Amino acid sequence: MKSLFFQCTFALLSMLIISQVHGQSFSEKLHLGIGFGPMRYYGDIYSEYTQFSVAGNIRYELNDHFYIKGQVTFGSVGASDQGSERQQLHPFRSNIQEISIMPEFDLLNMNEGSKWTPYIFAGVGYFHYTPFYYEYNDVTKRYDKYNYDLASVPRKINIPFGGGIKYAITDNIRLFGEGNFRLTNTDEIDGYQFKSSSIKNDVYYNFLFGVTFRLGGDYSSHRSQKSSGHSRRNLQNCPPVYL
Repeated sequence: MKSLFFQCTFALLSMLIISQVHGQSFSEKLHLGIGFGPMRYYGDIYSEYTQFSVAGNIRYELNDHFYIKGQVTFGSVGASDQGSERQQLHPFRSNIQEISIMPEFDLLNMNEGSKWTPYIFAGVGYFHYTPFYYEYNDVTKRYDKYNYDLASVPRKINIPFGGGIKYAITDNIRLFGEGNFRLTNTDEIDGYQFKSSSIKNDVYYNFLFGVTFRLGGDYSSHRSQKSSGHSRRNLQNCPPVYL
């Protein structure tokens, strides 16, 4: 699975290089974004609580509807069994760092005048997690932090997928809100591994609200020139004409 992730990364870089060779404007097609929002977990411990996440992403336009998005996410998840029927578990929190690559599809064309669009995405991610818990120390009269002794190195592959809505403030600035769900191949994000649990692997998800910026390109003029059959990039290479 690791090789699949790195193959996807190589494919993304290859597409960017090819676009430059064919004379496409790199900055017109590149969007940088940042988002913030809540993150939660779903697994063996049922009383989940909401933590915080932040993400930075890069979107590259393959065409007016399809993008390749690379994203880095930092956040945490947690839950507690306090008050439940089974209190043999410790409350936990896990810090998560994730990198992912996701093809993304816009239902509407924002480069041709649409102010908003729903969008969907799915891809592959690679994440690291560090679960820990606190216990009260009667001697020091404070809570001590303990890391879980996991059976394997906590670096795993996940499958991120979800959707959201984009809204254009200008041609180059867009707001977005999205939900991103991750299927994982581990049952130890919470520090436990229950073979008899009905939940085979842990899941985590977050909701992001943020903004993206196109690095270059005046798409208002680009649209008018495209409708007349001329691209803005071609016009930039023409010599001036004096009357």
